[in-house]
Amino acid sequence: MQKMSLSVTHSDNKINVKHNNRNFEEQEWGHTTNSHIDRSLTQYNSTFIKQDIREAYQEAFGEPLEEYNAKQKRQDRKIDDYYEYVKGLNDSHKRKGKGGKATTKYNVQDEIIITIGNKETWDELHSRTISSINDKKEAEKVFIEYKKKLADEIFKRFLEDFQAKHKHLHVFNAVAHYDEAGAPHMHMTFFGKAEGMKKGLRLQPRTTRAIAQDLDGDFYQKMLESDQKKYDLAKENRERKRQGLEPLQGDRKGNMSASADVYTQFLAETKQILIDKARELGLEYVATGTHDFGDMDHFKEAVKKGKEEADKEVNQYKQEKLEEIKKLDTEINDKQAKKQEADKTAEKAQETAKQAQKDAEDALQSKDEATREERIARENAELAKKQAESFRKELERLKAEKAAQESELNELSEKIADQTLELEETKEEKALLEADKNFFREQVQENISKISEQSAKISEQEAKISKNEDFMAQQVRQHDEQIDFIGRRTRALQGLEKASKVTYDEKGVFKTLGKVTMDQSHYENLKKKAGFFDSLKEFANDIVSTIKETSVYKALQAEVAKWKGLFESEQAKNADLEKEKNNLEKDNDKLRQELGDLYYQNAISKDIGKMCEKYLTQEEKNKLYRKLDNRAQEREEEEEQLRRDDFSYDYDR
Repeated sequence: MQKMSLSVTHSDNKINVKHNNRNFEEQEWGHTTNSHIDRSLTQYNSTFIKQDIREAYQEAFGEPLEEYNAKQKRQDRKIDDYYEYVKGLNDSHKRKGKGGKATTKYNVQDEIIITIGNKETWDELHSRTISSINDKKEAEKVFIEYKKKLADEIFKRFLEDFQAKHKHLHVFNAVAHYDEAGAPHMHMTFFGKAEGMKKGLRLQPRTTRAIAQDLDGDFYQKMLESDQKKYDLAKENRERKRQGLEPLQGDRKGNMSASADVYTQFLAETKQILIDKARELGLEYVATGTHDFGDMDHFKEAVKKGKEEADKEVNQYKQEKLEEIKKLDTEINDKQAKKQEADKTAEKAQETAKQAQKDAEDALQSKDEATREERIARENAELAKKQAESFRKELERLKAEKAAQESELNELSEKIADQTLELEETKEEKALLEADKNFFREQVQENISKISEQSAKISEQEAKISKNEDFMAQQVRQHDEQIDFIGRRTRALQGLEKASKVTYDEKGVFKTLGKVTMDQSHYENLKKKAGFFDSLKEFANDIVSTIKETSVYKALQAEVAKWKGLFESEQAKNADLEKEKNNLEKDNDKLRQELGDLYYQNAISKDIGKMCEKYLTQEEKNKLYRKLDNRAQEREEEEEQLRRDDFSYDYDR
């Protein structure tokens, strides 16, 4: 596991989002403050989050601002632009001295810098990369791409966990820089969304309070207690001032400590997130010493200044050494002539020693070069193996993509063929529906004519039936009158017989009750008349029964029943025709809808045709057209088979 240092630093004094995003005009690139940027590497910088701060403020505080303004009765208390309002208060706070009344200080924006490794570590990796690859340009590219890939993945994972934990912070800019010398780092700019404010908006850009609301532990509670102490002290001092007493001094150090503890814990927890994400990608965190620089800009200035001083010392040292060399050369030249004879033997020995030393050095160098060449060859072989594996995977991916594209193309071709056939079928169905519509329209007209004729006949028959019923009613009334007359006569005779109280037996004995007497012949005559009237009543009943049994009466009754049945049948037909009429109206609506769908499918087919013309090759088009022709031929064969089977599309009428 590779070891590397990790750091999280806070910078709220010199935040420059424009600089972070490299949003420069052409003339600004040559400015002194941008001289440390390697413009050729700016293309490798990564932008993870980029949002205008005004848009970010509107997103975070837009709704609370509307709620606040809605509660204000005075127009001058309403806030139009919350970002400008907060920025104005912050600038006003900075301008106030000790004698002035300082307004509430908001944190318009805040920034932390996430750094992976240090300059020494990355310089060493750079040197090893350059030495292992012969092509320097290729080596530089390999190094910067490796650097970017590793750091980008750590930064992405860090941002995900950071934003998930700190719901009260709004990150609106996050940019990683790879165009500066040294370690890769990310500028993350944000502002707070603190809750629980007693005055103003329910959400406010108080970064420290917002951070405290997301930290583990009781930091937020301690901050609330500190704020309550300051509030109580201010309230008591107002009362003392009213009484003419000196104000009390608060625990300023303790109040500052509460905020400092929050930021210390915040940086510690943030660094732990960074350590965890780096460990997931195979980096082991190594703690290093700290420096006294407050932010990255100060650090860069100090590094630049130290480099200039070091260069100055090196140049001075070189100058001194050159002067010493010149003096030594002069002394050597003066003494060389004097020592030529004495040094011949020594020179020969020295040459021999030098030759031996050179041979040893050459042997050692040959060995080192062989070792180095062997190492380079081994590394090149490993690199070639990795590249071959990468090429193989890329080839497999391209093959898979090609297969997927061919599958999609086949599906598209089948879909086009199906839609074309559906379009033809829809046209045929439309023609059939139109024919059915015309047939039903003619059928309805014919049925209406028949109904009119049947209605006229029914009216005529109803008139006849009504006339016959009147005649029958008159005959029945006459029969009823005759029967009633006979009944009254019978009842009169029975009363007469009862009044006479005369009993006549078969022996011819007459009994007279009271003073009334009756002749035998008269009594017999009365009995005969009574019998006649009884027979007349029976005759009347027989006549009625006979009339009901006559063929004329039965024919009339049958005719009445027939016409009643016809009338009910025509009523049922009328109901069926009404249903058919409703069904026809529904079919018409459905036909209109299908016609609209047909137009839509036609438009879709045209669009698909345009897409085919645009995206398919000529060979693919020919293949598609052949498939369409085959499908059309299959359709014709199916229709021919249906005709041979005497199949009909007609609806069941």
